[in-house]
Amino acid sequence: MSTALPLFVHRTNADGTVDSFCRKCLMTIASSRWEAELERAESKHHCNPIQLQYVQEFLNQSQA
Repeated sequence: MSTALPLFVHRTNADGTVDSFCRKCLMTIASSRWEAELERAESKHHCNPIQLQYVQEFLNQSQA
C-alpha cells in the first residue's frame, strides 16, 4: 500500500471551478469544472527547472 501524497492538489473555487496545483513546483496546472480536463493537463505537466530552483530557494530562505 502506497502512502505517497498525490503530485497534484485540488482547490474548489467559489464559482465551481477546480484549480490543480503541482506540489513539486507549486504552479497552477489547470482550472476547470471538469475532472477529465484537470487529469489531461496534469498528465502533460512537466515541472520547469527554473521554477523548481525558485521554489527551493524560497524554502531554504524560509527555513533560515
